[in-house]
Amino acid sequence: PAAIQTARDPVQQAETAYQSGNDTFRSLILPEALRAILTRALIVDGENPDDVDDGGNWTPWMRYVKEFYREEFPQANHNADQNNAAISDWIDGAVATFTTQRFRAKSFYEGAQRK
Repeated sequence: PAAIQTARDPVQQAETAYQSGNDTFRSLILPEALRAILTRALIVDGENPDDVDDGGNWTPWMRYVKEFYREEFPQANHNADQNNAAISDWIDGAVATFTTQRFRAKSFYEGAQRK
């Protein structure tokens, strides 16, 4: 019964895999989680990572990303599609850097919250 319950609860499986130090899990899931967070913050909500001191909901995440990704954020222009494409490219770069440098999300996020 316990195995069946665990198999039905993907959140619990993910939490167990993360806590057990499963590097495969971390290398596949954490970059995509970061991508989803950045997409929501930067494209959907229109946040700017250069405004890390505005105290908004995304401020800890923007500080976190700025810790390891120093590329200039694309300047807005009058074409929304071009803006979103440029921001998507920036997000791809941030996620690639995150993945390559193997940062630990929790420690950097907590450090960004304290600033």
